Amino acid sequence: MAARRKSKSHFVVAAIPAYNEEQMIAKTIVHAMRYVDRVIVVDDGSVDDTGAIAKGLGALTYRHSRNLGKGQALRTIFRAARELRATVLVTLDADSQHHPADIPKVVAPILNKEADVAIGSRIEGDSTPALRRTGQKILDLTTAVHDHNGKIVDSQSGFRAYSEKAIRTLEFGESGMGVESESLRKAAQRELTIIQVPVAVSYGRETDHTLNPVLHFTDVVSAIAKQTFLKRPVRFLGVPAAVLVVGGLYWWLLILDIFNRTREFAIGNAIVASVVLMLGFFLGISSLILLALVLIVQESR
Repeated sequence: MAARRKSKSHFVVAAIPAYNEEQMIAKTIVHAMRYVDRVIVVDDGSVDDTGAIAKGLGALTYRHSRNLGKGQALRTIFRAARELRATVLVTLDADSQHHPADIPKVVAPILNKEADVAIGSRIEGDSTPALRRTGQKILDLTTAVHDHNGKIVDSQSGFRAYSEKAIRTLEFGESGMGVESESLRKAAQRELTIIQVPVAVSYGRETDHTLNPVLHFTDVVSAIAKQTFLKRPVRFLGVPAAVLVVGGLYWWLLILDIFNRTREFAIGNAIVASVVLMLGFFLGISSLILLALVLIVQESR
């Protein structure tokens, strides 16, 4: 794609979620404008001049009254992309971590109809700090989404391009950083083709509002756990429930057997066995209720 490519068949939109990025947002917007037809900025409750700068540079700017998180910013971005009837949507961070010059590389598989989701995968040996790189690899394995070649994708990269089909079908429930993993899992569930494109990344600037890597890690892991739990409630509640019920019943049989032989009633064991049994019944009923709610939500969608 040449600088500021114009095409009758494609309308390429770059979207930038931003929170207190007045120092870097102008550079990111100006560079991105060279490669796309329109730039969107979602000012996620910034208390500095991020929104004013974006609007002054001609970006279509949406503002959240308070900081709602990246998931909410992506929901606003996808809604705006649908309203603009974008045929390609590319997302990138506001802090110059991603290089806008790589936009043509990330967008190319979408334009060539090779994929529905193209991920700007951070190359080995980049400037990613060791702690972040380790956390990323763990989260990649936890997310366990593969590209069209079967390789585990860079699940935490926010530098992505989406096809018109992906723009129409992807919806997000997470509000925080877990949305990156959620979006890939949903893309895989909807059988959207995912491809990775190697890109460079810069981590030369850390700001006060940059999410702590440990908090980022726990946020994403909790989101993955919640998504997995809601997808298979019977497995994660029903199986432990069955184990507890069987264990509680067996324990009671032992107590009764001892009573029949010795006429001594083990009150302590009976209390514990009853608690185990009640916990099993509670988890079993909860799993059925949760499964019913999940099925109702899926049916309504």
